Amino acid sequence: MAIRVTLDRILLERRMSLTDLSERVGVTLANLSILKTGKAKAIRFSTLNPANC
Repeated sequence: MAIRVTLDRILLERRMSLTDLSERVGVTLANLSILKTGKAKAIRFSTLNPANC
């Protein structure tokens, strides 16, 4: 089963930029961009949840 990333739709619904999301959640803009464009082959859980590192 594939994991779908729907950042485009969510950002549009919330009228938020990728930069705003990056600042709010503490994930780098580069990592969010890779997820958003579908170019990510894998991602570490610690990247998604930096508070637990």
